[in-house]
Amino acid sequence: MDIVLLLFGFVAGVRHGFDIDHIAAISDMTSSQSNRARGMLYAALYALGHGIMVMVLGVVLILVGQQLPASIDLFFGKV
Repeated sequence: MDIVLLLFGFVAGVRHGFDIDHIAAISDMTSSQSNRARGMLYAALYALGHGIMVMVLGVVLILVGQQLPASIDLFFGKV
């Protein structure tokens, strides 16, 4: 069961990475660079920073036993 949850979390994370806001942010950072290596570095740092924040927030919520309220979907969801 734990493997299934981990796999689901991974797949959901990969799918989340292809959301239009992520693609736009990375595209904007990389296309504005004349040096491809610098663009790749910026994209990698963006992905690393995003991943670290998601992990830190997730761990904090797990440790304190909190859940996000259902109303958060209305605020942050796509319209």
